[in-house]
Amino acid sequence: MLSAAQRAARRDSIGASEIAAVLGLSPYKSAFDLWREKIGEVDTSGGTDRGDVGDFLEPGLRQLYRYRTGLEMQRSTTLHHPDLRFISATPDGLLADRSRGLEIKVIGPRMRAQWSGGPPEYVEAQARQGMLVAGAQAWDVLMCCGTEIEIHTVTRDPEIDAWILREASAFWRLVETRTPPDALASAERMAAAKRKWPTPKSSEYIRDESAGELALEYGALKIEAERIEARMTDIKAELAERCGDAPGLRGAWGSFAWYSQAANPAYKAIAEELAGGTVPPDLITKHRGAPDRRARIYLRRPKT
Repeated sequence: MLSAAQRAARRDSIGASEIAAVLGLSPYKSAFDLWREKIGEVDTSGGTDRGDVGDFLEPGLRQLYRYRTGLEMQRSTTLHHPDLRFISATPDGLLADRSRGLEIKVIGPRMRAQWSGGPPEYVEAQARQGMLVAGAQAWDVLMCCGTEIEIHTVTRDPEIDAWILREASAFWRLVETRTPPDALASAERMAAAKRKWPTPKSSEYIRDESAGELALEYGALKIEAERIEARMTDIKAELAERCGDAPGLRGAWGSFAWYSQAANPAYKAIAEELAGGTVPPDLITKHRGAPDRRARIYLRRPKT
């Protein structure tokens, strides 16, 4: 369980639970999201219900780990890499000689399939940064899903250590210089333009022939992106065919997960049923969100 001081200190380093975002492995947070947190644009001082549950169960699960393994793990304070202070970890457990550490993960049934081949990549990345910071050679990950308990061991890999150090150092330079990560800087540029000019002030288009070069480049990129997207879909389909009834594939190259996910509720149908068949227009207007601007490029077909 992180204290208020530890949460505040997270602004000053990349924690083990955050490294997956830097490496592009997190399904929940991008490098750009993390960058905004580190430069103070997003308040991360509050906790979550899911995090609170895990924090309160952690001491008991640490005891269960000792019962299963015979290893006495102590809750650790926040540790920093001996040479790079901006790389940190707060292990859920650590042996007195720091040769082995522990991460505890409490998950719901919907996430269970992600663990079918061992810890997901973003959890494994957290364990690997813990080893890197503590100088440990092995890290156990205890997964608790209901009454089901699994313990997985991750061992040190020098090549992955080097990858983490390289990517973390590059990311931290972006934080220090307040430079957005390249991959998402363009998205922030568009968001900033929407904030500055939320609605058009005129119905007249600006005449700009020089914009044609950009528009044509966009058109060519769109065609290439569609080709790449189609190929990516083909690859996913082939991997899914290889899975069959299994939840995924795993190898030295990584893993491919093909798990079940509940469908989103049909909120429109729910609203119509509650309203007796038709949602009143004034109710739709009342709950309509703020207007947004959309960017579209329409290229003229060449004359034949």
